[in-house]
Amino acid sequence: MPDFTVDAHIRQAAFVHARLLDRLINDTEAELSQPHHCFVHESLREWLMVLRAERQTYGEIAAIMLPDQIGNAA
Repeated sequence: MPDFTVDAHIRQAAFVHARLLDRLINDTEAELSQPHHCFVHESLREWLMVLRAERQTYGEIAAIMLPDQIGNAA
């Protein structure tokens, strides 16, 4: 990522977005552990990939990437 300064307001917004995405990721992972039709599981796995990609982006902006989320986001 390029070396530049991120405005404090943007960093704060990115932090909030990342925190909310963390909740959605946790909820989605919990839902995946429930018995559902295979189509639902496939849909949830795809949704989880989207959430993790977004989380990685917001984490980079907010400079709050955590090691376990870096691995999950890949």
